[in-house]
Amino acid sequence: MGATLLGVAVLEILHVGHPTLRERAREITREELAGPEMQGFLDDLVETMRAAKGAGLAAPQVGRGVRVCAIEVEANPRYPHVPTIPLSLLVNPRLRAVGEETFENAEGCLSVPDLRGLVTRHAEVEVVAWDRTGTETTRLVRGLEAGVYQHETDHLDGRLFLDRADPRSLCTRAMWDAHHRAAYLVRMGPFFGRTSG
Repeated sequence: MGATLLGVAVLEILHVGHPTLRERAREITREELAGPEMQGFLDDLVETMRAAKGAGLAAPQVGRGVRVCAIEVEANPRYPHVPTIPLSLLVNPRLRAVGEETFENAEGCLSVPDLRGLVTRHAEVEVVAWDRTGTETTRLVRGLEAGVYQHETDHLDGRLFLDRADPRSLCTRAMWDAHHRAAYLVRMGPFFGRTSG
């Protein structure tokens, strides 16, 4: 457990090599979701994601083996090319690819510090999940937002972006910025405009 801010905890983020990151998380019940312990955990997960400047954070990354993740991007200095994504808490999410289009997403991870790589992701996915009240929602996400959703839900199955990345593309953040970012932004420019609306 990390620092506490006004009753909300900033949790420790596990790093690659920790066994919890390689386990399939379990689904939770609506009764469990409604309880004060899980509702407090959801607040902690969001606070931890924001404190770490992540685009998302899954429960296994903070040592909880449950199928829950948070996603949000708003003027994030770690991902300046990613459009704004409103806060979403996904409980027991299920993703389904829509169409066959894919793209190479430049990804990093709070559980894999200072490393980036290219991962092939579906360009459009349907997301079915509960919100924090247990209400099931369905949405279509596109473009870079679809990449974020796929990255975070991979964590719930014990997968890291390293498992999907082209190993030749892996590099430190400094090397990415110095040698690869500019070309990536030019190549992906037209794709960045695709939002989930």
